Amino acid sequence: MALRGGILALDLATTTGWAIATPEYIRSWSPGLVIPSGAATQHGLLRGTVTMAQFGSDRPAKLAYFHEWLTDQIKVHGPRMIAYEAPLVRNQKTARLTFGLCAIAEACGSAVSARIDEAHVSDVKIQATGNGRAEKHEMVAAANARGWDVIDDNIADAMWLLDLACDVITEGGTLYRDAG
Repeated sequence: MALRGGILALDLATTTGWAIATPEYIRSWSPGLVIPSGAATQHGLLRGTVTMAQFGSDRPAKLAYFHEWLTDQIKVHGPRMIAYEAPLVRNQKTARLTFGLCAIAEACGSAVSARIDEAHVSDVKIQATGNGRAEKHEMVAAANARGWDVIDDNIADAMWLLDLACDVITEGGTLYRDAG
């Protein structure tokens, strides 16, 4: 099923969490919206992970794989907005991969005239738990309390980023800052 004009949220990393909301979901969205367990897809939410771990330390292969995957997702789902968490980096190796993933997200979104927004990690955590320093398990628990049936923190982060994007977009604002 093609979902045209929705939002694609990305928690960028070697294992990238992703979440997509249809335009119908966005129109029906309200703060704190709870979805019956197991019914996320019926309500216009898709989510999952894409991993690049199989490429080991081969950064160019990871980036090429992500570019191909993201291009396919954009073709299938046609998002009008792509949101991602601002990278937090601890070393040069992580920085080069994470900023490369961000650049690919921005380039792929720009190629189809999608709005590109970046959100600060603490803003996503506040959206989920009210605490800008929330731990991974707290993010997962909060997502499951909303009926999102997430299995890991990558998907939980993407879902909360998506929720934040819906919140901001319905108010006519932007996330942390426009990417780019």
